[in-house]
Amino acid sequence: MERLPSFRSCYFCGTENRSGLGIRYFRDGGKDRVWGSVDPGSMLCGYPGILHGGIQAALLDDVIYWAVAYRFALTSVTVSLNTRFRAPARLGRAFRLEAWVAVARGRKVTARGELRDAKGGVVAEGEGVYLLHPTEVFREQMLPYFDFSGCSEAMRARFGG
Repeated sequence: MERLPSFRSCYFCGTENRSGLGIRYFRDGGKDRVWGSVDPGSMLCGYPGILHGGIQAALLDDVIYWAVAYRFALTSVTVSLNTRFRAPARLGRAFRLEAWVAVARGRKVTARGELRDAKGGVVAEGEGVYLLHPTEVFREQMLPYFDFSGCSEAMRARFGG
């Protein structure tokens, strides 16, 4: 298990966003997946006691983004994201986020993710298309905002940080 970097200002994983969720992502080497956990609290509910669907979709987008980032050592932008809600996302316990790359063609990547409840049941799943930034855009405009605190030297080297 290796810790991934974060984007300093990101609401979901940012280390410098004081109002954010502070999610830390890790690489699961055995499955070539990225995962994290989050306990969002009741302030992000839709219906009482249920995590808002828009937040669920955004969480999926974030973990999928990091699966793509890790796999290609580049940042990307979301082209599309389809979300399927499978069960109520009941608040009060942490959720597990998990994502992996499905297909890559040039700079276009299709990846999938799941939001799981504390018992391991899938409450939402997503599939997105992500467009990788050109290497020079990543290195000049995105990499300076990465935070490698808690990451191994190998992870830092992977991204060129």
